[in-house]
Amino acid sequence: FEHRRLRRKSSQIVMAAAAAAALGELQIGSSRDRTIGAGLADTTGTTTARGRSSADTSPQRLSLKSGQRASGSNARSSVGAGGRRSGADRAGGDITVIDVQIRGTTATSRKPGSSGGRSEPRSSVGARLSTVSTSVSSDSGRVVGGRASAQSQSQGPSPGRPSTRGGSRASADRAAAAARLAAGTSARPSTRAGRGARALPPIAGRPSRGSEEASGSGGARTSAGSAVSRRSHGYMPKQKQTFYLGGGNGVKLLQGLLEAKGFERIPSGPAGRTSSQFKIKWCERASDFNFAEFKEGKQLIGRNPKIACIGNKLKLRQTMVAYERSCTQKGVPCLKTASFLPMTYELTNARERQSFEQLSAENPAWQWICKPTGLNCGQGIFVVDDVAEFKQKLARDDVERQPGAKVPTRIIQRYIANPMLLKGRKFDIRAYMLIASAKPLLGLYGGRGYCRLTIDEYDGAAAGNKAAHLTNQAVQKKHPRYKEMVEDTTWSIEMMNDYLNEHGKAPKDWALNVLPEKIKAIMTQVLKSIEGKIDPRMGIFDFLGLDFLIDEELNVWFIETNVNPALHRNSTVLDERITKAVTTALDIVLEVHEKQRAKEPLLPFVADTGEWEVLVGP
Repeated sequence: FEHRRLRRKSSQIVMAAAAAAALGELQIGSSRDRTIGAGLADTTGTTTARGRSSADTSPQRLSLKSGQRASGSNARSSVGAGGRRSGADRAGGDITVIDVQIRGTTATSRKPGSSGGRSEPRSSVGARLSTVSTSVSSDSGRVVGGRASAQSQSQGPSPGRPSTRGGSRASADRAAAAARLAAGTSARPSTRAGRGARALPPIAGRPSRGSEEASGSGGARTSAGSAVSRRSHGYMPKQKQTFYLGGGNGVKLLQGLLEAKGFERIPSGPAGRTSSQFKIKWCERASDFNFAEFKEGKQLIGRNPKIACIGNKLKLRQTMVAYERSCTQKGVPCLKTASFLPMTYELTNARERQSFEQLSAENPAWQWICKPTGLNCGQGIFVVDDVAEFKQKLARDDVERQPGAKVPTRIIQRYIANPMLLKGRKFDIRAYMLIASAKPLLGLYGGRGYCRLTIDEYDGAAAGNKAAHLTNQAVQKKHPRYKEMVEDTTWSIEMMNDYLNEHGKAPKDWALNVLPEKIKAIMTQVLKSIEGKIDPRMGIFDFLGLDFLIDEELNVWFIETNVNPALHRNSTVLDERITKAVTTALDIVLEVHEKQRAKEPLLPFVADTGEWEVLVGP
């Protein structure tokens, strides 16, 4: 009779392992002693007990009251009429195995030494349930707030953990989400428990800065209404999901990171390139992306179709000038574009070309550098040795060009002729910037970056020697001494700082304290200038490389934005900096995407952001 009565009442109860724990510690003690703690005094629950043996694995109903032991005669008396007892029960042993079923997701813990001699495996419940918050009211059949922790080392009920009743439905569902994440399952609560905040998949494998260490209280953490558990490989997809990598830039690194998270790679080739059945797509060329078929909210692609507003050298200048003009009109303070972007003119624009010719005539000592607007890796770039000869060449090209022929878009920039040198060699700084979301705009600075040095010593008069003027690794690789000097072509910012301190080229620790702030200020203005200009669809992100040059007077100049920064790890510094930057950026992108899907606040981050720092965010 008791069994039938409880069965009728339990039809309205959402059962979970953490819910039982919230009403009283779920103690997993010795192999012969399993107790549901004293917290069940006011509520009687019904669970499914499975005595696992080769002879009998059929489900049975087991009703346990406050402090009742699920062993011996008590366990047998709890099995309803007509119920079949497990092998352990028939032998007079303990019924110790608890099955928790949530919408088809089963987590099982078996008793060591039970029939068949099988030891307790790691299940989705795991060896511990840590810092999970839910409880069950048998009267109303809804989940309410509560908190408990059950560990395999516990030997008795923990006092002072009463059930908390009357919490809001949304907070209750978030608590249930925490329980599911701690148990390693993404199943949602029953609709009887009401709608609430959607649970996020586990995201980061490292503890977040400022978070409590999970010593004794578990690793689950609530952030902005979401509970996210720690996993060794960060975000883990709910189902088997795929990714596509186009080109050869950083493929080994990206493939390793994504496969460690449970993703499967789509094979390269025409079929893979055109496939729309992917979760993540990261490619070198924009042509590999089919932006029209992109599934907003379901997919992630690593290229914004409108990022050329800062990725194209000419459009970068136009975007920055337009932003400064807008700020001036609105009375909003901002950096002057001329203070960080070298003077730039478009050679295919007649008015701007005329301005360049006039300015160069007025300042014959100035040096200039000519660049194509849409190429990278130093392609098509050259230092103008003789301005008068360069002007004559432009005039000849105009005459010789066939009618209707396409004119290559090029810019001419004032060359920074007094760069700071390291060991007599020119260098620039590669710093990373991440646009994790376009709407709302969320942009981050990727830390101090690293220095890229030339192999040949700098000689301003030797304009034809690209290896002395262009720091790109693609250019330096062609140098005959590259293999023997590869480690010396990249320095960490710490190495640069030590050199500047030793030779008195800058105030003490300038590279560690002042330089990053100047770079962040420029990056912030770049990010603000593209707000509303780039594609706002959810799931589009950009991992960018921004290049900066420092002159002898410690001015910091913004050179260009690379929408496909090189991820080749040819040296110790590159290996350390690129691996760390890409690993953390990927965790951030996945976290932001899941939060957007769940309509959760994007900040603060649960993932350990390392050196990544938010510059512009909601």
